Amino acid sequence: MNETNIRMPHHPENPLIVAGILLEFRRISIGGLGIQVIAVIFLGWGWNWFAALQWMLQAGLLWVLVLYETKRYLPLNCRFPGAPMYPHLGVANRLTITRGWLIAATGGFLFQEYPPGFIALVPAVLYAISAIIDRLDGYAARRSGQVSRMGAELDTVFDALGLAIAPLLAVWYGKIHWTYLSVSAAYYIFQLGLCYRRRKGLPVVKLKPKISRRAIAGFQMGFIAIVLFPVFEPPATRIAGFVFMLPVLGGFLLDWFSASGRISEHTRINLVT
Repeated sequence: MNETNIRMPHHPENPLIVAGILLEFRRISIGGLGIQVIAVIFLGWGWNWFAALQWMLQAGLLWVLVLYETKRYLPLNCRFPGAPMYPHLGVANRLTITRGWLIAATGGFLFQEYPPGFIALVPAVLYAISAIIDRLDGYAARRSGQVSRMGAELDTVFDALGLAIAPLLAVWYGKIHWTYLSVSAAYYIFQLGLCYRRRKGLPVVKLKPKISRRAIAGFQMGFIAIVLFPVFEPPATRIAGFVFMLPVLGGFLLDWFSASGRISEHTRINLVT
């Protein structure tokens, strides 16, 4: 992305604003990588260097993905379509990007042996903090007066990324049954389904924002964060996984029926109630 990609000609101040935002983005990119390098030293000392380097490779690649998604949505750093861009990313977007970094760091522990000692707490703590930030970034946006379309989009993207990585780690550790990964896949299958309908010229109904969707996603993040802590073990965690999984899959199914026009909003409400 260069400045011409996100220039908005109706606002002559935007070239300087764009340059400032891109500079801030580069600083965040380098800062995130630098913290990962420090984390490698910490993990190498407390675990082993091979595991630490594998963590760096995986977390680094995921951080690149986080940065790619962030850069893709930089043009939406404004309140509404056609509005001037904010002069900086703002505290809320910085918190959201931090959440992306924490999710990437959690993913660094995938496909590795269970960490020893206090290192075993690290993935749970990382994901727990990311779940807490998910509750705070929206409040921070409203409090600071910088609610942005970028923040809303990144929230959804990082929700899906976190609910792909953290459950996979929980499955890898044997905490939950592998079928829970259907929750992780549901978002991507849903989006692919919408893309398919648009390409075929089939109707796609825009879903109304619902507090219940955010609440369910929040419960899922909280549940996985708790499960990752060493103190919680199967079979209790596996049973709980099934209990948490079913409402999410049911919600995605109803969303699909609504988005594809198979049921109306009124019918959906009657089904739920």
